[in-house]
Amino acid sequence: MNWSNQIGSSDAFNISDTLSENRLIFVITKNASEAYRVVNEIRLFSDNKEIRLLPDWETLPYDKFSPHFDLISERLETLYQITNGICKCVVSPITTLLYRLAPPSHLAKYSFILNTGATIKLDQLKNQMNNAGYQNVNQVISPGEFCIRGGVIDLFPMGSVLPYRIDLFDTEIEKIRTFDPDSQRGIYSVANIRLLPAREFPTDKKGVQTFRANFRREISIDPTRSKIYKDISVGAFPPGIEYYLPLFFSDSSVIADYLPSNTRVFILGDISSSINQFWEDTNSRYKLLRGDVDFPLLPPNSLFMTEDEFFKSIKKFDRIQISDKKSSASAKLQALPDIKVEKKFKDPLKKLRSFVETNKFKTLIFSDSLGRRQTLHAFFSSNNLNFYTAKTWKEGLSIPEKLILIEGPLTTGFIENEKQLNVITEGELYPFHARKNKKLEKSSSAEHMLKDLSEIRVGDPVVHIQHGIGTYQGLKTMNIGDGLNEYLELHYDDSDKLFLPVSQLEVISRYSGSALDSVSLDKLGSKKWDKAKKKAAKQIRDTAAELLHLYAERSSRVGYSFPMNDLEYKTFCEEFEYDETTDQLAAIEA
Repeated sequence: MNWSNQIGSSDAFNISDTLSENRLIFVITKNASEAYRVVNEIRLFSDNKEIRLLPDWETLPYDKFSPHFDLISERLETLYQITNGICKCVVSPITTLLYRLAPPSHLAKYSFILNTGATIKLDQLKNQMNNAGYQNVNQVISPGEFCIRGGVIDLFPMGSVLPYRIDLFDTEIEKIRTFDPDSQRGIYSVANIRLLPAREFPTDKKGVQTFRANFRREISIDPTRSKIYKDISVGAFPPGIEYYLPLFFSDSSVIADYLPSNTRVFILGDISSSINQFWEDTNSRYKLLRGDVDFPLLPPNSLFMTEDEFFKSIKKFDRIQISDKKSSASAKLQALPDIKVEKKFKDPLKKLRSFVETNKFKTLIFSDSLGRRQTLHAFFSSNNLNFYTAKTWKEGLSIPEKLILIEGPLTTGFIENEKQLNVITEGELYPFHARKNKKLEKSSSAEHMLKDLSEIRVGDPVVHIQHGIGTYQGLKTMNIGDGLNEYLELHYDDSDKLFLPVSQLEVISRYSGSALDSVSLDKLGSKKWDKAKKKAAKQIRDTAAELLHLYAERSSRVGYSFPMNDLEYKTFCEEFEYDETTDQLAAIEA
């Protein structure tokens, strides 16, 4: 089946209509940014929180560092919810779905529940946590960690946003409550905890034995010469181990093995071109990196599905292809006319006002944020436009009035003729205004940001925003499938190397800490840098609290307030034609 003539965000709108069906809705997008958009918009239209994203590892094929634990946590939680019928809808980019997965039995075998009032044995629990891949640490900070201190057990389950603290009375679980890992203060009590495995592959003795046997069968080198074989044999799991995942199982699975038989699959756009590009890049990286004896690579077919394999795996499901191709048979959707705001005219809302008055449909206008909704509210009111506000899409539909203002992350508007709805975003009201995606903006210090490579020398320590402190070792020209390009060579602890494209220079900054000869390098894939960032964030909050106290004292004093026309100021901000710098935005929003 095909849904053509889709306009803007109408794809998410139409998919949300199918959530009432008693089946899982699985949405496949052509890339990750499209997946994030669709997830947010389906949640907006459905007022439903049971919409899950199956994220990517966010590493390149054959990278020698592991995905962040938060990503693994979200992936395991989504797969668990799929197999247990908890979520209503799952969205994922096609490249994520090409990866071969652990079989569903892995989740079932290493998942367990701890209930208040149950009796546990600490040694048995410790072994169970270790077998599930959890790390025994001194203080729980990230998902996949646990800590036992006498009669208190701290756990950070995969798939959870907060860690849990278990209070024991002898061997009985007396109380379970969430807590803040920074302040260590309890937040709220719960009756039980569900623990998922900490990794997407087994780390127990049987898993190691399976890995060793498969390694000897699948990889034609002497295993005693391979560092990764020796590491796994002693229970160490080095960064990048995820690209050996199939070796931990007698048979790996694919995403179709997790989906219920009555699943409906929506395919958004041309995913074939994305698959072809993925395979072109993957084959190039395999040819470039396969000569490493310490880390011999599995062939791409062992790790990823081809286009034919993928479509064959989902053939058994009900499928709908969604595209923006024009169809004369479809009159359900229609593009919006020109309704842009013209602030230089006496009535800047003339086009919008005329559209609303001459059109019989209900009109819902979406603002990019709560602050923008307040700005539009003041702007509409000052220009005598009659409207009402709503908190959610569902509430907006229930209001009998014709024009409704709602806050929500909608990308592009459309007209829905069958349901008699006009959906408008700020993109239609301000088509020439740059809409910034705050989630993608990276705040950084202008003082320490690198403007060009002339600011650093070989051997200088630098700070990568995700991987921490390393040393710059110069430029290297490489071809990884898309022609010759220049890369910064960064060295980390334990001889780890990271090659960063020059085009991504903004993600590193100059090191500004202690003496250069005493710099402690971070290790790729470790949690040391994440812990350091969280500690720094806590210190920043403490400093902020002191400043708040200082400014509270200042605000209590009598001063003089200069008058300002809020609407004129907001209009000036909207019409500001230049792109603000990071520090300018920070000062404006402070």
